Amino acid sequence: MKRSIHNARAKAFTLLEFLIVVVLLFVLAALLLPAFSGSHKSTRIPCMSNLRVLGTGFFLWTEDHQGKFPAQVSTTNDGTLEFIAGGKAFPHFLVLSNYVSAKVFVCPTDKRKRASENPQEAFGNQNVSYFSGLDASRGNTNSILAGDRHLQLNGQPIKSG
Repeated sequence: MKRSIHNARAKAFTLLEFLIVVVLLFVLAALLLPAFSGSHKSTRIPCMSNLRVLGTGFFLWTEDHQGKFPAQVSTTNDGTLEFIAGGKAFPHFLVLSNYVSAKVFVCPTDKRKRASENPQEAFGNQNVSYFSGLDASRGNTNSILAGDRHLQLNGQPIKSG
């Protein structure tokens, strides 16, 4: 029988393989660095996600109410039209509690507000982080204006009021 003779040379990375590994590590670091930098934009993502869910809730509500948003429908027909003069945001979101979870009414980064466990029992402005433009749909019945307190103008936060 013949014995196979092993190459005495030790196996190691070639220069090309080493450079490829280093480049891949730099690319991976560049992709992951923004996620861990704690930038202000990354704190808005949960709020924007909740706004998307709320927008879906508003449109689901309109499907059940002849294409009208809550502020366009009287309270006698489950809307919030009579609450507009009161200046409170929560009634306009409370009607969505049959369509979305009450947890999405509060942005996870908003430390001044707290999510309501049961919006049907105790619910108020302290349980809502968002605003809704009540007359945004007058010219266009397929849109609604909503947002949170992360509004900025020229990179500076806008103060309340």
